[in-house]
Amino acid sequence: MKYLFAFLLFCVAIALVVKGDETNQKVQWVKFRGITQMPLIIAEDATKMWTKMQGKTYHFIRIEKKDFATCNYRDQWRIIVIVSTCKRRHSLILKKDVGAIGPQPCISDILQALYVHSDRERKLYVERYNPKDGEIL
Repeated sequence: MKYLFAFLLFCVAIALVVKGDETNQKVQWVKFRGITQMPLIIAEDATKMWTKMQGKTYHFIRIEKKDFATCNYRDQWRIIVIVSTCKRRHSLILKKDVGAIGPQPCISDILQALYVHSDRERKLYVERYNPKDGEIL
């Protein structure tokens, strides 16, 4: 009886570890422009996708599923790039709709959306507008 209980406890522990691995599979690590690695977190419903890079600057990408009643492409996905930078006490939030990417977005489309916000472009944007704390452009 003691061995049966230990075996069942062992099976439950293995099941919990396997279940934990399934949740970790939703986070994929990708390389982008040599900036360490960033986790690509995929939502279960596959309608939203976020990325976050570690460091002083955080890049968030949201992929939204848009329904256009007036056109044939009702199952259209659009990438919304949100770039947030902190410079002293000032923060800058950029929202840029980079357009439709087709019925099923993939990692390469997301990285292409990130590419439009290069470091140089972002610095020029910060220097040009210098927004107040929390201002959304």
